[in-house]
Amino acid sequence: MGLRPGSQSPDCTIKSYVNTSYDNVKIVSDNIDDVVLVADNMPFIRNNVFNFVQENIPMNIDMPLGSRWYKPSTNQVFAYYFSDVNPVGIWTETTNGY
Repeated sequence: MGLRPGSQSPDCTIKSYVNTSYDNVKIVSDNIDDVVLVADNMPFIRNNVFNFVQENIPMNIDMPLGSRWYKPSTNQVFAYYFSDVNPVGIWTETTNGY
């Protein structure tokens, strides 16, 4: 979406759009691949609650136990849990989460 300057000073035009809805449009535009990914998977997301919908393994220092991750390209669901063998936490594929 192009902007036509309403002033002879280009600096005025930019300042007039800072902290407006145009910033939100810019954020969406900059992240359009993620927007499309979510939109393509919306029917699946509506029927399930996922903490993450992405291709890469989620990395989070304070990952809550029981977090769920959906990987769209493979249609897999993973759950994050701790065990005696792995007290750090691990993502494990689950089949009972769909």
